[in-house]
Amino acid sequence: KGLWERWVSKSLKSVLEKNLNYPFRIIYNDKAGFISVLIESESRYLMVTFPERKIFTSSSYIFLLWMVASSLLLSFIALWFMRNQVRPIRRLSVAAERLGRGLDVGSFKPTGSREVRQASQAFLIMKERLQKQIDQRTAMLAGISHDLRTPLTRLKLSLSMLGENEEAKDMQHDVNEMEQMIKGYLDFVRGEGDENVKRIRLGEYLRNICNEQRLDNIEFVNSISEDTYYSLRPLAMERAITNILVNAGRYGDKTRVSLGRDDDWFIIAIEDNGLGIPEKNHEEVFRPFFRIDEARSSDTGGVGLGLTIAQEIVLAHGGEINLSESKNLGGLQAAIYLPA
Repeated sequence: KGLWERWVSKSLKSVLEKNLNYPFRIIYNDKAGFISVLIESESRYLMVTFPERKIFTSSSYIFLLWMVASSLLLSFIALWFMRNQVRPIRRLSVAAERLGRGLDVGSFKPTGSREVRQASQAFLIMKERLQKQIDQRTAMLAGISHDLRTPLTRLKLSLSMLGENEEAKDMQHDVNEMEQMIKGYLDFVRGEGDENVKRIRLGEYLRNICNEQRLDNIEFVNSISEDTYYSLRPLAMERAITNILVNAGRYGDKTRVSLGRDDDWFIIAIEDNGLGIPEKNHEEVFRPFFRIDEARSSDTGGVGLGLTIAQEIVLAHGGEINLSESKNLGGLQAAIYLPA
């Protein structure tokens, strides 16, 4: 007997045991299609025979098959529907991630449910507005910085004709500081330029940047494979790393650059043995033109845009910068996190 027959027979036996006070035995006659129940009562026997179809009906099999088939069909339709809904959401997620890393998103046709199409359309509009805002900001800063160079050049010529005196030296100092500020503006503008993304060997790329720096004592430690490739804007990222290295060399006489990786990030740690930065100012130093009196002054150079430019570039690559105390050299550690 099959599973269904065994279950029905067990149910029949259970019902008879509850309702009969006499011993009985169930006899199956599969060939004739009958079921007999033999009941023993005080040395007499009673046999009840009835057709098998009374308890074993084909409609039960049909009902179960219909339930299984309809469940499988509905499950397939639900999976197909969910797949069609998840695909545009995944496409939107990838586009948002690429936009956060400063990569080209391109245009894609909004598909899926009405809500998903509305979200995709809103994302495309946001992307266009952000790009227009960045372009306008870049053009404005570039124009202002360029226009300021003309009167600054005239001032320098006028000062050169005044000769050597105390007032001229003070004015010359102010002009030089203004020139550095304008250079900082231009560097800030170039940090948001339209440089194309390239795939480079990350370890070799960092080693070359360290070798190009004119620092007396700089150490490079690579903890990942030399064949590890990464996609970034080489000139922009080099500017960010160089700004941090310049600060490290300016306030310390020993610098350590290390490259490592965890599950989610590539980590570029730049450490020095300088005075460091108080923890309360770790967030403020990324603000434009912010200075710390104990560690920075106009005599050491810079206009307070180095870390700001570095942070802008790293954020455009989808990463982040964290400052902390250096465990190896005792000064400041600037850790650049790039998404793996």
